[in-house]
Amino acid sequence: CENHSGDPISHFCSSELTGKCPKCVPDCIKTGHKLFAIDDLYDSRVNSIRELDAKFDELRQKKLPSIQREIEKFTKEETRRISKEFDDYLALIEQKRKQVLDDLPRKIEGYFNAQHCLSTSAEQVWDDLVEDAKR
Repeated sequence: CENHSGDPISHFCSSELTGKCPKCVPDCIKTGHKLFAIDDLYDSRVNSIRELDAKFDELRQKKLPSIQREIEKFTKEETRRISKEFDDYLALIEQKRKQVLDDLPRKIEGYFNAQHCLSTSAEQVWDDLVEDAKR
């Protein structure tokens, strides 16, 4: 207690918001302050907590199945959505693969034709240079 050092607190004064020892209790009563026994306050708070805990458990039991259904529904929807996105990606990849493979022969042929033209042009240039040199 603040006033009687070493004496244990047995009451709580709600007017002063302090703990009081048995020696302080009569003075608080005379001044009209509201006093509560610490043991009674403790028991009251413990009971309040137990009641809240019981209400919470009851509410959780009522809500849990609904929440589980919502989670399952969301999971199925997301699985479908993601699966469709992957299917779309795979379709695009397959389309691009087909396009590349379809274009490949044309590109190879074009490459060899260009090489042939270059080699023909180089041969022609060489031949022209040789002819010019002979003259």
